[in-house]
Amino acid sequence: MNNSFRLKYISILFISGFLNSCNKTEIPIVETSKITEIKGTSASGGGTIIDIGSGEIIAKGVCYETTAEPTISNNKTSDGAGSGTFISNISGLIGGTTYFVRAYATNSAGTGYGLELSFTTSQSILKVPTDFPTISQAVVAAEAGDTIIISPGTYYENNITINKAVTISSEWKLTGDVSKIEETIVDSQDKILFTITADGVEISGLRIINGNHTLNIEADVSVIHNHFVHNLDAMSFESSGGGYAGYNTVENDRDDGLDSDIIYNANNHGSNLIIENNTIINSNDDGIEIRLYSYANQNINYILRGNKIKGSKNAGIQIISYDLYTGKKFQIHHNIITGCKTGLGCMDGSNTSEDLTGALYMDEQILFFNNTLVGNQMGATGGNNVIAVNNLVKGNSLGGFKRFGSQSAIINNLFFGNGVADFIEINESVPKSGNILSVDPLLDNTTFTPSANSPCIDAGIGRYEKDGNTILEVPAKYISGSAPDIGAVELNGKHKQ
Repeated sequence: MNNSFRLKYISILFISGFLNSCNKTEIPIVETSKITEIKGTSASGGGTIIDIGSGEIIAKGVCYETTAEPTISNNKTSDGAGSGTFISNISGLIGGTTYFVRAYATNSAGTGYGLELSFTTSQSILKVPTDFPTISQAVVAAEAGDTIIISPGTYYENNITINKAVTISSEWKLTGDVSKIEETIVDSQDKILFTITADGVEISGLRIINGNHTLNIEADVSVIHNHFVHNLDAMSFESSGGGYAGYNTVENDRDDGLDSDIIYNANNHGSNLIIENNTIINSNDDGIEIRLYSYANQNINYILRGNKIKGSKNAGIQIISYDLYTGKKFQIHHNIITGCKTGLGCMDGSNTSEDLTGALYMDEQILFFNNTLVGNQMGATGGNNVIAVNNLVKGNSLGGFKRFGSQSAIINNLFFGNGVADFIEINESVPKSGNILSVDPLLDNTTFTPSANSPCIDAGIGRYEKDGNTILEVPAKYISGSAPDIGAVELNGKHKQ
């Protein structure tokens, strides 16, 4: 190779490398500023762009989330374009919550992030009547994440709207002293007490009396450890409602102890609902009433477990079909239902007046397992897809199970002393294997615990399969022996929670 050719070759390589370096794309380099002015619902942050990379800055700000490594797909501020230092006002936060934050900057090559910082928002406790004379005034003054503590006494209040994520409780919340629940009485005088429109609200530790649709819940809310007396629909999960209702006692409700009217359409997106470990006594209508409504693709999951329902004039648990498949699914298990018109009542045609006819047009799947149904008029009326496993059905004066449709199954249940018949108008295609018939379960009459020689002991199945697919599996925490017992209570006497 001659010198002239070698120089030309080297020159071409140099020019090519230079052009490639000029065309190289680089994302910005940004530094996250210290978080300051931290309050209950807001904070101040920002960043400095160290290097703009290979193009002009088209967006910058901070991204933040309650989990690590937030990106611009999470919550973020938008603080304009251009280089230099910027300040970000972070808002819409929840008190007492830890957030992770990173500055970001975007150019044509992509987005660069600064180092991650974290901070915890402040949280205030507002006391009634020490700080505010009424619950209503405390709610207005509170910020998201605050806790309102109500001192013992009787409060006459109603029509309070809660539109921020606050906790409203008694001194039980601070001390764990359950006597504070009974001493902290809120009387809403036949009106709504709270209309709740914000996710993250908690109502707990109160004795709530004389309300009408007392808790009108239109968001994802927790209702725990309350004592409701003489209300009309103590807990009403409406429209966009959902969340958690647990460890409440509901007595002498003038309609339903818990009423779920969760629907899904363009304006109301309901959320999943867990109803567990509640005691509901002497409801004038149903212990728990759930309407499915006539909107397709709702796909909401209901879990009803560990509840004790006694003396409802109609159904212990009633599910009302509007004759259109909604995609809602149910797990109903380890409940004790006694002294009602029916333990489980499925209804057609939007009918809410329990008539024990069952629901021929209800196709929603109901996994109904390890319940104890004793001393009702009817054990359960079904729909087309009720998977009934490990239930104890005793002494129901009009019969055991009625009108279970073609996709149902009745497996490994115990039936004893049920009026007319154990099976009434059951579709002939429904499998009925492993059931124990006409054998006394030998239960304690108060706790419904099986005795040591009960035929219920280890007589259930842990899993039900159909066509090679697992349809139902009993969680391990409910099994104390080699297999599940039949009924809601294991031999050790624990109504497991």
